[in-house]
Amino acid sequence: MRQTKYIMSEGLAFAEDKDMEKLRRYSLKGWHVSDFKLMGYTLKKGESSDYIYSVDYRSLKEDDEYFDLFSASGWSHVA
Repeated sequence: MRQTKYIMSEGLAFAEDKDMEKLRRYSLKGWHVSDFKLMGYTLKKGESSDYIYSVDYRSLKEDDEYFDLFSASGWSHVA
């Protein structure tokens, strides 16, 4: 059985909420986002979890203070 798969995005400019809900449904089936590509997402097989995904459009390399703020709030940076 494959451990990774690629799914297409419907376009974050047009359907961000729809994409995020689709990714949540995949996480309930054990497929979790491991990377964001130009037109979609790479998913990795794991245990079923109820993850809620969100997109942040900031262009930051590694701003530790920014990531620490969200980490303290219980969020995890994915890609």
